[in-house]
Amino acid sequence: MRALLTAVIAAIEAAAVALAVFALIGIPAVLVWWLNFDLGAEPEALAAAIAALWQMTHLVPMQLTVSAQTALGLGLPAAEIAMPFSLAPLALTLGTALLAYRSGSRFANRGGAGSWALVGGAAGFAVAAWLTGVLAASLTTWPQWARVVVPAAVYSISMVFGFVLRAARDSHDWWQASVRTLQQLLARVTPNAAAALPGRAAEMFRLAAAGLLSLLMLGSLGFGVAILAGYIDIITLSQGLQLDAFGAFLLFFVQLLFLPTAWVWSISWFAGSGFAVGAATSVTPFDTLLGPLPALPIFGAIPSSWGWAGGLAPVIVVAIGTVLGGMTGGRPIMRRATPLVSVAIPVCAAVLVGLVTAIFCMLASGAIGPGRLAATGPGWWQTGGLIALEFAFGMSLGVFARRFDVARLRSMVPPGLRADDDFMRGEGDPLPEALLADEQETATIEPLDVVSADSDLARFDKSDKPELEPEPEPEPEAAADSAPEIEVAVDSAAEPEPEPGVEPDAESEPAEAVDPLLQAFSWDATTPSAPAPDLGGRDWRSRMRSKLGRDE
Repeated sequence: MRALLTAVIAAIEAAAVALAVFALIGIPAVLVWWLNFDLGAEPEALAAAIAALWQMTHLVPMQLTVSAQTALGLGLPAAEIAMPFSLAPLALTLGTALLAYRSGSRFANRGGAGSWALVGGAAGFAVAAWLTGVLAASLTTWPQWARVVVPAAVYSISMVFGFVLRAARDSHDWWQASVRTLQQLLARVTPNAAAALPGRAAEMFRLAAAGLLSLLMLGSLGFGVAILAGYIDIITLSQGLQLDAFGAFLLFFVQLLFLPTAWVWSISWFAGSGFAVGAATSVTPFDTLLGPLPALPIFGAIPSSWGWAGGLAPVIVVAIGTVLGGMTGGRPIMRRATPLVSVAIPVCAAVLVGLVTAIFCMLASGAIGPGRLAATGPGWWQTGGLIALEFAFGMSLGVFARRFDVARLRSMVPPGLRADDDFMRGEGDPLPEALLADEQETATIEPLDVVSADSDLARFDKSDKPELEPEPEPEPEAAADSAPEIEVAVDSAAEPEPEPGVEPDAESEPAEAVDPLLQAFSWDATTPSAPAPDLGGRDWRSRMRSKLGRDE
């Protein structure tokens, strides 16, 4: 019951969205019918026109048929003329897509039952498309099934996109299971790439989203500059139409609906491929070739060519990609990536931006009249391909420029700190003070050949040194046993006395250079040829040799 209720709610919401778009088109149409035609047209014809405009908003073309008498009154040849219109008002299309996206994102919070909302939303919008398709049958050449499927697909695709994106952001169970399955398949080829797949894919989508947003901002900025540059032509065309206040407002409203279309045309102009306003026309930064155009004020903003400076337009797109690549290259995941991955991520992001731009160009193209005006808009594959190439070059350049900077900084770090992964990856805070202190110590410490009492080591504060307590003197009765140890500590630096009866060797080292301990344990003292030691002497060396002689 919960899944069924979710589907019903989604269907009702989809029908409400369709009705809202129908009202946005219908209210101005009714006002025109009332104020300009004094309710002279048939209501059925008005309903058919509103339904046909609704269908055209959702990418179904409409076609008007002008009779021979009407054509003659318009100054055209006295023949019946078919006038196709398929250039969609993307402002209304974008409104439908955004509402569907919001609906899918909201229903994604309901877990497994939320997936039934996708079915319900598609069904509800399909019912609305079927009703408008029946009303607009006389103003379109497409069959009825196409008039139902195409609008329902526009709503459903936007709703699915919102549903999936919300599930990925909130890490739903089915999304995690799908990612794990993909990782398991990829692990058979490259286990390391499979483990890093989620992070790298997120980085690619983040970079692609930033590229798309930058392109839309560039298109809107370019169109605004074109409006300012062509202000005189726009005013001249508006005055030539001689419209009243209501007509001027209606014309402004219609042009406002095509504002996203103008943004896409501006993007194609900056890409270098340009756009066409009729057959055999071209508007690019390098050349502008136009023929007779409809007297719409918005066409006064068509820019002139830049001549030799036309190459600066694609350079702007490359520069945007370079900035985005440089910002992305500083992230930890890009610093740790291999050179191959550092190329693959911006290139994949650029290809994704090119594909979305190509889709936008397809939506912003269509017919605006008969004859040569049937071909209007940018070439989708030319613009998409150029955007992909320009962004791929710019983003890769920015990423590698940032990596080169990191490599240069790595070479400046002392060898003792290069193993600090957190510091080199940018995850930890750098330690400039420690590095400066290390450099200062390295610069000030000089090697000392001889340590004397007047050296720097002798000038330390003696209060910081630990004081050694003197060892207690041995008892008188234990003096015989402990005398060797005490005398070793006291007389270790004293000069040994010559042994009676033993002549010093002329070839041996001087007496002052011989260690007393080594002389005491020397095997020369225990040889049979050596004289017997004096057992009654007080010298500890004599007692030690006597004990060694008796093998004690």
